[in-house]
Amino acid sequence: MFTNEIHLVNEELEAISSLYKNIPLNETRKKTFLEKSFKSKSAYYACLVNTNIDALLIPEYLETKLSRNILIKKETEQYFRSIENFHLHTIQIPSSIYECILFNEELELSNSFDLFTNQAPESASCPDELKVIFDQWLEDFKGYNSLEALFYSILDWHAFNQFSFSNKRQIILFLNYQLWKQYGNIFQHLNIEAYFFKNWTSESLDPIKALKGLISCVKKDIEIMNVEFKGYYTEQINFKRLNSKQKIVSNFLFSKNFNFNLNIDSGSLANNSIISQIQKQGFIDFAELGQHADLVQQKSNISILLDSGVLELSKIEGVIGLYLNTSFNNKKQYLYQFQNIQLKENNLKLDDFFNQSISNPIVPIEKLIVTTEPSIEVKTKRQKAFFG
Repeated sequence: MFTNEIHLVNEELEAISSLYKNIPLNETRKKTFLEKSFKSKSAYYACLVNTNIDALLIPEYLETKLSRNILIKKETEQYFRSIENFHLHTIQIPSSIYECILFNEELELSNSFDLFTNQAPESASCPDELKVIFDQWLEDFKGYNSLEALFYSILDWHAFNQFSFSNKRQIILFLNYQLWKQYGNIFQHLNIEAYFFKNWTSESLDPIKALKGLISCVKKDIEIMNVEFKGYYTEQINFKRLNSKQKIVSNFLFSKNFNFNLNIDSGSLANNSIISQIQKQGFIDFAELGQHADLVQQKSNISILLDSGVLELSKIEGVIGLYLNTSFNNKKQYLYQFQNIQLKENNLKLDDFFNQSISNPIVPIEKLIVTTEPSIEVKTKRQKAFFG
């Protein structure tokens, strides 16, 4: 029933993961973007696994760095430390991951080593009944997509645990671990814990409605990430000031998750700064190019890219620009021969681009109109003495 829908969600998660890795944004900004939702995940996680924590404490916890409640502080700190250790787990058997995924400060690895100490201490033993279910999953979900098997196993576990997450921290960490392993750090923005807290606490939980809600929750978070990444990127490249052609190529790169194969040997180019600029924004900024000391070498590199069809010259708004050719990969395909032969041939040359004045950039800069306001004379007041 859910195979096709989960496959589509899997493709969307892979796409947003690729976008997060390749988008030309500052790493600090990426980290800040994920941390906003990561803190919310930890708050709902604490309320899920510890019924003594009131959900009314969540707003205070999200607004401040510290919480007055000791329980929520302890649970969230343990949550973050457990996730920090994800990269240490190399075991693939679900029951073994369940036993070592929970961070326990008392069982932290020591620097010393002897024959009688276990290098991978278990933070909790997996119940025998749950081990049987884990082994059954390996058989039942052999032909399923990895995300499909993960969703079904969580639903199966939830029914086994009498529809409760109380004192069952490992299964939440297990879910996040599997998402991290498949899609990387974007799992921090999937606030599944909030959905579980609000919808997966009833014993009369309908499995079909539960899966539909879980899929909708993930898809909604993916849409939010796409919108926010688009906003960050357009702000960084000053999208509003670009001309029509520059907007087209930058949107094209974003739609490809900045994972566009140029099909050119970078070794033939003396400097890869031109390639880097194309992959980030889709065009070559004439003003930035003029700052390079070796213009002769840059001209040679651009000539190689023009001959290979990666770049094309276009005259937009009276200014000649170098842009990514968004259709060069289709030249060898059958339909490319059915092009409009009545279109005027592009007679622009590379020299036409370089002979432009650097003082006339491709991107027109809007003039900032500064209005002066009349200054108001501020009278100084004499400070009165205060006794007592």
